[in-house]
Amino acid sequence: MCHLGTAVYHDSSMTPASSEAAPQTTPLFLDYIHHFDRVRRFYGNSPFEFESYRDVAHRIEDHWRDRDALVEILTQQNQSLGCGDETFAGIRRLAGPSSFAVVTGQQVGLFSGPAFTLYKALTAVRLARSLTEQGLQCVPVFWLATEDHDLDEVSKTAVWDEAGNIVALSDSGVRDAPQSSVGNVRLSPEVSRTVDRLEEILPAGEPCAALIHDLRQCYAPGITWGTAFGRLMAKLFTRLGVVLIDPMDERLHHLARPAFEHALRASGSLRELLQKRSQQLINSGYHAQVHIGDDSSLLFAAPDGNRMAVHQRNGRFYLGRSRAEPADAMENWIAARPQDFSPSALLRPVIQDTLLPTVAYVAGAAEVAYFGQAHVLYPEFGRPMPVLFPRAGFTLADHRLARLLEKYHLRLEDVWKGAEHLRRRIAAAGVSGGAELDHAKPEQEAMEQHSAPENPDRPESTGAGEKNHPRGGMNWAGRLAAAEEAVHSLLADLRQDIAQVDPTLIDAIRNSEEKMVYQLDRLKGKISRAAVQHSELLARHEQDLLGFLTPAGNLQEREISGIYFLAQAGYGLLDRLLNEIPANPAGHHFFVY
Repeated sequence: MCHLGTAVYHDSSMTPASSEAAPQTTPLFLDYIHHFDRVRRFYGNSPFEFESYRDVAHRIEDHWRDRDALVEILTQQNQSLGCGDETFAGIRRLAGPSSFAVVTGQQVGLFSGPAFTLYKALTAVRLARSLTEQGLQCVPVFWLATEDHDLDEVSKTAVWDEAGNIVALSDSGVRDAPQSSVGNVRLSPEVSRTVDRLEEILPAGEPCAALIHDLRQCYAPGITWGTAFGRLMAKLFTRLGVVLIDPMDERLHHLARPAFEHALRASGSLRELLQKRSQQLINSGYHAQVHIGDDSSLLFAAPDGNRMAVHQRNGRFYLGRSRAEPADAMENWIAARPQDFSPSALLRPVIQDTLLPTVAYVAGAAEVAYFGQAHVLYPEFGRPMPVLFPRAGFTLADHRLARLLEKYHLRLEDVWKGAEHLRRRIAAAGVSGGAELDHAKPEQEAMEQHSAPENPDRPESTGAGEKNHPRGGMNWAGRLAAAEEAVHSLLADLRQDIAQVDPTLIDAIRNSEEKMVYQLDRLKGKISRAAVQHSELLARHEQDLLGFLTPAGNLQEREISGIYFLAQAGYGLLDRLLNEIPANPAGHHFFVY
C-alpha cells in the first residue's frame, strides 16, 4: 500500500488520505478519531480498544428477554426482501445470548442513495468479522431508516454522464399523507423512466446490465420506498451476511413500547439533560448537531399518517399547531397504539438499541455528533451506549484519473484544497515537465514548484509558452523577444564592421537578418499554439480532477450514488473495498477501481 508522501497510485488500489483536509470535517469528528481522550466524556468507550466492545457486551448480555420475538421478526422481514443463507445464518446466531449486533443504518435513498451508504454497510461487516475473530460473536445489521418523513432528501440521487457532468435522478413518489414516513411512500410510474435514463447514461457492459436488471426488479412503480431500498441492499449485501431491519414493523413498535412510554413520562428531564450536554459541547469548542427547543420532546406521532413532532408545553403535549393532549391521554395512546409513534434523531439510537443487542454502531461524522448528545440518554433508559466505530470513507477513481494524479505529483488532499491550489500544482508540474514529467525526480518537482508564479489565475500560470522557466527569470515570450532583439543588435554591429571591409555585403546581411527574424516569428507562432493547446489540456485535467474527486465541492461519497461505481466495476467492487477497510477506525481512503 502506498504512503501519503507518494504520488504513485497505479501500483496500489488504495491510499489513505488525511481526514483533516477532507471537506466539511468538524473539530468534534477530528478529535474523536485522532484525540479521543479530548472527547471521551461525551462518549464513554473508546473505539480503539477491544475491551470497550467486550465491556458493552458484558453489560447488555442478559438485557434481552425478547430475542426469540426479534429473531422471528428479522427472519420474516429478510425473507420478504429476498435475503439469502448468509443473512439467515446471522439471524440464527442472534438467537443466542452471547451474540451481538454491529449496527449501522441510513435513510432509504433512491437507488441506495449516496455512495457512503454502501461504505457504512461494508464497515459494519468488517467490524463484525474483526470482533468475531477476537472472540466476541457479532452479526452486521443494517437499520433501514424508513420512519423519516423527509421525502425530498431521499428522492434524489446523482451519477455522472460520459462527459463528466453530474446528472440528477429523482422520483416524486406517491404518498397518502403529506408528511407520511418515507417507508410508506410508493414509487411513482416515473421511476421506470428514471431507470431507463440511468441505463442510457451509464456505460454499456456486463456490470451495468446486471445493475440495471436488479434496479428494475427492486424499483418498480407501486413498491414502497422502504421495500425497494431493502431489496437492493439484500442483493448487494446478503452474501456478506448483512441482516436488514425495518423499524416500521408494528411488532417492533410493541417491543419498543416501554422506551416510548419512558420518553414521554420523562420528557422534561430528558430535555434538560440534552440542553445541558449541548452547552457542554459548545463550551468545549465543538457543536451541537441537534437543536433542543424548550418545548421539544423526543417523539413523533402519526395519528392520521402524517408524522409530526410532539411538543410539550404547560403539562400538555401538542401535535402540530392545533391538537393538544393531556399527559395521561398520551400515555394511553402509546399503550394502545405504539405503532403510531416514532423516535426523534436523538432517541432513535436508544430505540434501536432497545430492540437489538448492539455492541457497536458504525457512524458517519454527523452521527458521531448525534451520539455525543444522545450519550446522556442511555443511563436514563438503563443501558450503556454502544461503541461508536467511524465508518470507512472512500473517494474512488478509475485508472485514467489515477494517472493524472501521478502525472502532476498530486494527492487527493491537493484536490480537496480547491481549484486555486490544484491549478498551481498542475501548472508547476505540467508546464515545465512536459512529456518527461512521468520520470521527473523529486528535486525537479521541488524546482518546478518553486518556480510557479505567485498568481495562478494569470495566463502565465497555465500556458506552456508563458510559464516562467526554472532555469531563468524570464517567460517564453520574453525569451523570444530578447532573442529577436539580440539578433537585431548583433547584426547592426556586424553591418558597421562589414561596411568598412566590404560595403557590397550589407544587402546580404540585411537578407540574413530578415530570414532570422522570419524564423523566430515562425518559432514564436509554434510555441504560442503549443502553449494554448497545453493550457487547454491542463485546464481540462484540472476540471476532470475537481469534478470527479470533489463533485459540487463536496466529498464524492456524499454527492454521487454508489450505483455509478457498481455499474463501472461490478458488484465485486464491494468485496475489494471490504478487503481494504482496516480493522481499526477507518478514516478516508483513495481507491482506484
